[in-house]
Amino acid sequence: MKTQAPHFPDGAAVVLGGSGGLGLVICEQLAAHGTDVAFTYRSNEAAAAGAADAIESAGRKSMRAALDIG
Repeated sequence: MKTQAPHFPDGAAVVLGGSGGLGLVICEQLAAHGTDVAFTYRSNEAAAAGAADAIESAGRKSMRAALDIG
């Protein structure tokens, strides 16, 4: 049985810790399926810029904010 990936036209999501690891993969997948993505990162501005580029390369909007939730 094949499942169809969800598609979110005109949707938006917020991802905590979206600049690396699993959070980055989540951001990329959301963007690939039509979602604009806002995400947080702790301190690595270069990684956050790369995540934003990946989201925007999928044709979606991105927003990032430095935030230490620890």
